[in-house]
Amino acid sequence: MTMFKRLETLHRICNEINNNASSIAKCIHNASNVSYREMHKAAFFSLVDENIKLSRQEKKYCKNLYVYEFELNNVAYKWGTPKRCLNCKLTRYSEKYCENCISLHLQKIFDAWTSGNEIIDNFIQECQKLSPLPNYIMEWIPFHQFENVRYLTKGGFGSIYIATWKRGYITDYDENEKAFTYFGPQYVALKVLKGSNNPGKFFFDEVSIRVKMVLDAFPHTYLLTWLK
Repeated sequence: MTMFKRLETLHRICNEINNNASSIAKCIHNASNVSYREMHKAAFFSLVDENIKLSRQEKKYCKNLYVYEFELNNVAYKWGTPKRCLNCKLTRYSEKYCENCISLHLQKIFDAWTSGNEIIDNFIQECQKLSPLPNYIMEWIPFHQFENVRYLTKGGFGSIYIATWKRGYITDYDENEKAFTYFGPQYVALKVLKGSNNPGKFFFDEVSIRVKMVLDAFPHTYLLTWLK
């Protein structure tokens, strides 16, 4: 079995375990004072440990994947227990992520990149301040990070291309190292928006509305716009 096929199977098993954990958590939660999410987490970990189809490393992978999503949701939806961050002194909702600390890190590296357009830079910087969590961060992607760019079709708002993004999107943040982790090479769609040659405030007001609509519907969607 190829690595890709095994990873696909692994995610299917994790989903099955997740569904079984939901059933167990619902039953126990009705007769317990422990929160449903903590009960679900305990049930998921227990079912992973008992699963004979998974190797030791695969069990670790499943648990890490669960914690990753669990902690991201704690911050994104403020489901975690609020407490004072020891670094920035503001409120945080996750053991793994402090939204304000990541935002401050992003602001420190504003000078490390530029699109060459002040309006675009300000727009992306504001987006990063509002949405600094891994999987939610909008970035300026220099064109040299793409390879094998090919024209695909014309869309309602411009031309669409496909390409390989060599670095990939931000998947995680290490609080101790103050560094991001990236997905690695991945296929992406690039859209050349009409009117993007000389974007003005009205253009980005419209883009902001579109971004909010997409993120509300698909919170883990990252957006790339190839501006020419």
